[in-house]
Amino acid sequence: NWDFPNGGPPRYQPPAGAPPLTEYERPPPYYYAGSG
Repeated sequence: NWDFPNGGPPRYQPPAGAPPLTEYERPPPYYYAGSG
C-alpha cells in the first residue's frame, strides 16, 4: 500500500494503461490498474 500526500505517485501520474516510463523503476501493476 502506497501512502502519498497527494494520493498519487511520488514522481508522475501516467494515464490508465500507460506503458512504464524509463525514469520509473517498473511501477506497480495495481497502481496502474487503478488507485482506489
